[in-house]
Amino acid sequence: MPNTQTLEISALFSGSSNDYFRVCKQIVDVLNEESGFVAVGHPAMAEQHQRAGRLTKFFNLADDVKLSMATTQHQPANRNQYRGYYPAPEIRGFLDKERLDIGPEPGLLAPNLEGSEILSESNPWPSTEPQAGWRSDSLQYFNDLREIAVALLDSIACGLNLERRDTDNLCRGRNGTLRLLNYLPQPQHLHSNNAPEIVDQNNRWIVGIEHVDTTTLTLLWQTYPGLQIKGRDDVWRDVIPPKGGLSVHCGDLFTKLTSGVIDGSIHRVLGDGTHRTSVGMFLEPDWATVIRPPNVDEGLSYAEHLLGVFLHVKKSRLEGTSTYVYKASLR
Repeated sequence: MPNTQTLEISALFSGSSNDYFRVCKQIVDVLNEESGFVAVGHPAMAEQHQRAGRLTKFFNLADDVKLSMATTQHQPANRNQYRGYYPAPEIRGFLDKERLDIGPEPGLLAPNLEGSEILSESNPWPSTEPQAGWRSDSLQYFNDLREIAVALLDSIACGLNLERRDTDNLCRGRNGTLRLLNYLPQPQHLHSNNAPEIVDQNNRWIVGIEHVDTTTLTLLWQTYPGLQIKGRDDVWRDVIPPKGGLSVHCGDLFTKLTSGVIDGSIHRVLGDGTHRTSVGMFLEPDWATVIRPPNVDEGLSYAEHLLGVFLHVKKSRLEGTSTYVYKASLR
């Protein structure tokens, strides 16, 4: 199975204009063909690698500390419904993971829409930090990765000759989600009837169903291979970044933004029973930003778009279905 390409993106932050335009073209070409790539050469790459590793120590906290940050879906007495901790299932299986979602701080003012109060929630924080400075590390990593994502979005706009105002609207704020993920190791005792379907020659199975992120751009740091991205040729490619490298793939807003020149990246996660952690940054527009394809006047706010997806996922979970996807079509 092939791997995604690795691109050196330092020219986006310093260097000549010729180098900048060259990298912009490389990024657009690889996104058009393979829907994702691995970025290296971004500022403070080694330092950010160390910081991401420190953030995942959150999962070493005691269960009661983590559950104090859980969403109401898992802890009805808690107030947060959107940001916060999502625990692994109590009954273990082959697909188990836990996660923590962190937003901008302070939170953004929610628009006047039914159900939109969840979008202005404050981040819950652990009563005991995994290590000194963990909260400040989290917020610094949020800001650092958001700046890199904005630079990448600018480069894509340059490479496609898009109107700058169209891409500016999708990133010129503070919004985003930093997601910490902990894919749990395979349990030792499971009934053979529950064994997962092996999907590749490396005896791996799906631990994250294929989907397109509901966002603009996603950056991902990971400790162990597992992420795959499907290209326009329908070939799955493994994402294997070097230490400090970041996977880059596009959200569902890209299809409309580029009129289909670059689609949202279909991706999934495979596992082989090995413990794996990752940290993702989802670059998002501010809530009131109107989303529309270039040169088309019709659209809807990002808040409306996201609330529709959130409520769809919540309904699917309540109904016990597992076939939902994380992508919503724009009206």
